[in-house]
Amino acid sequence: MARVSKNHLLEGSQGAVGKKIVYKIINGKTFACQYPDMSQVQYNESQKTYRSLFAQAVKYAKDVLNDPEKMQQYADKQRKHKDLRATSIYHLAIKDFLNKNSKKQSKQKIEKLLQQSNNNFNLTDRQALALQHLIREGSLTNSIYQQINQVSKATATRDLQDLVQQGILKTHSKGAGAAYELIGS
Repeated sequence: MARVSKNHLLEGSQGAVGKKIVYKIINGKTFACQYPDMSQVQYNESQKTYRSLFAQAVKYAKDVLNDPEKMQQYADKQRKHKDLRATSIYHLAIKDFLNKNSKKQSKQKIEKLLQQSNNNFNLTDRQALALQHLIREGSLTNSIYQQINQVSKATATRDLQDLVQQGILKTHSKGAGAAYELIGS
């Protein structure tokens, strides 16, 4: 990767030139590098799912731009919310589609779920940290609980059983490798 300096035409540039060179800005400095060869990349199932979801979101956003009525709805939404004014209608449509169809939780949803759990249940700091992990990642096991909180297996088991007794979590299976999920998810 070569740093671009004292070139007023390229300084601050980013993006690709054909499929040969890519300009990147890293820490405020412009760098030129070879276009990446992605032909050998093998995606896992989760990545394939989200690539497909993003492709659907792009199609939805293009449909919004071609439909004057939907475009007007997004323009009205932009006008009503100051924080959305700098975002294009295209990007707002993609964001909306992903928020509605993605299995991943938005930061606001995570914070809201955590706040509700803290208000409604008697949680220790360790349990709150584990719930935060569960909400963000979608999975929690005894070994993950041990890693997150740096506790023994026995302590992790007691804490997780307490969460099950409080009615916050339920188990998928029994014994070693048991996975936990939020009740109602």
